[in-house]
Parts: sequence; C-alpha cells; structure tokens
Amino acid sequence: MSADGSEHPVSLQEFLAWKPPYQEPIIGSGILDAQTKAVLFGKHKSLKTMLAMYLALRTIQGKDWLSFNTPEIGASVLYVQAEVTPRRFKDRLGHMTN
Repeated sequence: MSADGSEHPVSLQEFLAWKPPYQEPIIGSGILDAQTKAVLFGKHKSLKTMLAMYLALRTIQGKDWLSFNTPEIGASVLYVQAEVTPRRFKDRLGHMTN
C-alpha cells in the first residue's frame, strides 16, 4: 500500500517525499497519536497491566503520565484486557482510583 492509502507500489523517493497528515498526539509529543494503538509486552509479573491501567486512567483524566502530557480535557480509551480475570482487573482498578 502506498503512503496515500492507495494500493499501488511507490518508489522510495515518492514515499520519502510524501507529507503525512497531522495527527493529534495523545501521549507526549507523538509517543502515542490519536486513533493509534499501543501494545505492551514483557515478562510475567513485570507490571504490564498496572502500567497500562495507569496509562489509560491518566489519559482519560487528562493528567500527565510518567511526566508525559496528555490532552487536558482527557481522551477516550479502548482498553482490551486479555490477561487477568474481570474480577482481578476490577480490584486493581479500584485500588488505583481510590
């Protein structure tokens, strides 16, 4: 797929000349842009779930996350949790919001 979304091959020069449209940053100055995805992975018990939960909460609240700014008005977040049970997730979330 080419840079403009059409399905034809482009040369390296064409791709490097392409000017992508502006995307609103959600985390920092482009660490995570609006309508993009973040996937965390790592060793068992490396606190991935807690880090992701904190990222989601801070983004929703419009508060800095690990010293990176988020939109002051907050932003919508789709959080897909596939590792722990809903009960355990709710318990952890409860501890983070109290």
